[in-house]
Amino acid sequence: MRPVFDTYNDDLHRAIASDSEETAKLFKNNVSRLAAAKANYTIQQLERCKADINGVVRSKEEYKKAVKVVIGRANRAQAAEYNTTSHRCRVAKQWAQFTKEKRLFPNIEWLHTRSASPRELHLTYVGHVWSMDDEFLKKNQPGCIWNCKCDWKNTDRPVTDNSNIKPVPVSPGLEGNPYYTNEIFTQKHPYFSRVNKHIPDLGVLYNTDDIVYLNKQENGIRFKLHYNAQKEFNEVNKPYLPLITKAGYNDIHFLPTVERSEKELRKRYFGKYWESSKCADVKDGNLFIELKTVSNAGRKTRRNIISQIGDAAKKADVVILKSEKELDFSQIAKTEFDKYPNLQRIIFYFNDKMFDFMP
Repeated sequence: MRPVFDTYNDDLHRAIASDSEETAKLFKNNVSRLAAAKANYTIQQLERCKADINGVVRSKEEYKKAVKVVIGRANRAQAAEYNTTSHRCRVAKQWAQFTKEKRLFPNIEWLHTRSASPRELHLTYVGHVWSMDDEFLKKNQPGCIWNCKCDWKNTDRPVTDNSNIKPVPVSPGLEGNPYYTNEIFTQKHPYFSRVNKHIPDLGVLYNTDDIVYLNKQENGIRFKLHYNAQKEFNEVNKPYLPLITKAGYNDIHFLPTVERSEKELRKRYFGKYWESSKCADVKDGNLFIELKTVSNAGRKTRRNIISQIGDAAKKADVVILKSEKELDFSQIAKTEFDKYPNLQRIIFYFNDKMFDFMP
């Protein structure tokens, strides 16, 4: 899969253009998801070429002919995907400029396409003017259908009568204004439904660190967040951020999940813990940090804390654990350090108070 993925991924990355470095990262990781899904789907198609629809194995010449059809179709689609990527980047860039100039030019005028064979429905938009805040523009933009070459501009011309305008059905995968969604292709693109769910994430994992790690700031704390770790950060790990910095860590990288079978990727992201089936939450320099919470479970609280530390020791050097009950943390830490020599630090937080232990 990798060489096919690299071909598609590099091509789509060349189509990315943005005045914002962070937006460019979001777009590049987004198209990498598509490139991975497409590469996997294309290989599935090539495998099917080995036999005809009746399951009869094809001869070498027949196989070559069938493969040529699949590759030709994929290459034609790639041209459309490249052009669409480029166009939707331009749309996002334009909308950013429109937003800056909204006070002077509050409306948007649809311009005539450059295409030699324009779509009739999009031609009905030409010359019409909408308010920038109109719901219509949230679902209809240049580039919302494949190979669209329409354009728009901001204007102070008055809004026109748009009551008879019929919205053009958006191509699956091209929904929404990329300025707001930070996506070139959405999850509704057909490629995504034709591959296993982990495949698109794999495409992102292959990107270099300067692309996959997003520069973030929360309440004055600067950190790096892996593109694939955004959901877990927002739903689970965000409350730990001030605790991590309070512990003295300031080169904070929130890590992605990497399947155990992806050995080279695990070596890259998890270093000495690559052979584990577990994934640490955070990296600071060469240290791996695991974040845990133990609720007040009565007599089971101590047992659960010990269990959580044991789990963390399989993937990290440091454990940061929030406890809803105060116990003899010193004794627990001493026992766990004896059991897990790799642990370099165990930090407990109870009622915002830090209990910090080292072997």
